[in-house]
Amino acid sequence: MLAERFGQAVRALGLDIAPAGPDSPAGSSDIGNLSQLLPVIHPYIQIAESGTPAHSEAMREAAATSLAHDRTEIAATGLARTVADLLTDEELLAAVRAEFAQVAAGAEVLT
Repeated sequence: MLAERFGQAVRALGLDIAPAGPDSPAGSSDIGNLSQLLPVIHPYIQIAESGTPAHSEAMREAAATSLAHDRTEIAATGLARTVADLLTDEELLAAVRAEFAQVAAGAEVLT
């Protein structure tokens, strides 16, 4: 639910993103530990050409471009809007809490 709200916010800012597929590459992160305690999202925004290896010189160079800067601003704004929604929309907050409780209890969440 939070990821969907973030996606809506980013798309409203002009960046077309979609959920990653099950075969999409992803790295490891300590966010998994935090997700045991509270709802989290771990969005990815493309800042380099598809196929650019992570942790490479090409990615380092891509991170210094205006595209990467612009995309980072969009992502930060999208996150801020998502947080603002959580703080101002009690129904959204309740729904996120309920979804988290379902996941914590081991239930499948249908969207």
